[in-house]
Amino acid sequence: MKENKDSSNNIIKFPKEHRVNVLQSNSLTKEQADKQLNLLKNYIIREIMMLIVPFIFNKLASAGYSLDNHVQKDGALIEEALRSMLYKYHDIEHPFQSLAEQMFEINDDDDLTMVGNLCIMTNANSIAVGNN
Repeated sequence: MKENKDSSNNIIKFPKEHRVNVLQSNSLTKEQADKQLNLLKNYIIREIMMLIVPFIFNKLASAGYSLDNHVQKDGALIEEALRSMLYKYHDIEHPFQSLAEQMFEINDDDDLTMVGNLCIMTNANSIAVGNN
């Protein structure tokens, strides 16, 4: 096997990096390139979620907080909130982003606080969460 090495100075020569302009190489329109980019972003987010969600719930389970049937929807809420955060990082809209904007504000000390009370109706019972 022949090495790509200059024997006079013992330096290995690596191939030159070739950057490809996707718009020129594939004759894609900007809209097509944006669509491809969004597909890639969604793929990355899906892969990250597959890594971190089991890790989070396994850590909770090891601390005695398993994801039983009675908290399954709460777990789904956490998972969707994480997805929303990753979407926001990649400038992709998610319904939870507007929910977070309505629920939280940054006060004068740059602390995040819940705005008012979040009132949830369950059958005839009302549950208030937040600053009382």
